[in-house]
Amino acid sequence: MFTPPPPPRQPPSSHKTSAPPSSPPPQNFRAVVLPAPTRPLKIHTLPLPTPGPNQLLICAGDAVIATGLLPQTSYPTILGHEYISDVFAIGPITEGQTAGPQFKIGDRIGGHCTTCPPCLRGQQQTCSSQQIAGVSHNGAHAEYTLLRTQAAV
Repeated sequence: MFTPPPPPRQPPSSHKTSAPPSSPPPQNFRAVVLPAPTRPLKIHTLPLPTPGPNQLLICAGDAVIATGLLPQTSYPTILGHEYISDVFAIGPITEGQTAGPQFKIGDRIGGHCTTCPPCLRGQQQTCSSQQIAGVSHNGAHAEYTLLRTQAAV
């Protein structure tokens, strides 16, 4: 049975933050929950947790894509632009292309653009080519999806 996370904790006084957000963080968030194997997915509203020691609170960009706030999104789309997965199959490398890191079946990978200036600076969230899984092409919330080898890390 799905158990919601514990109530939010207050960060320790030594907790460092960047500039405060423009609006206060929400107290709750929505999550897609699989209640049990083979059961339909459900949307639950849960309390927003506060990160403890050695934790980060991250936000999933798929929620923004679902609201329609990214006009470059091609609909219908398969969501899932932030992912880590296992390599299932490897296609041929075409002439003039590099394979990036060498992979083998079973390797665990994640992916992003890596070729535009913002990505080369480590600022993938501002990718100038906007080649984002779930936006410009299908994402990884599916049993299988394609990923360019150059985008794997």
